[in-house]
Amino acid sequence: SDLVRFGMGIRGGKLLGPATVKMLQTQQKLASGEETRYGLGWEVKAVTVAGKAMRVVGHDGTVLGGRVASLLIFPERGIVVAVASNISY
Repeated sequence: SDLVRFGMGIRGGKLLGPATVKMLQTQQKLASGEETRYGLGWEVKAVTVAGKAMRVVGHDGTVLGGRVASLLIFPERGIVVAVASNISY
């Protein structure tokens, strides 16, 4: 629940100002102009949900090759999803 509250605070402008969040969650570009799919600490991509493309930003945490936490924010939908596990693959 703490990760969800963090995501809601980021999305809602309670932890950082909107301009800062936009800067962090904007894809960086290579010298060639190609977008990297990464902002500053955030993965940025488009996904299809129920046949509609939408933007998602997120970050994953891993330990010893296993994913232990994922935070996904769908900014335009107001949806924050956090998943945590205590197993590795």
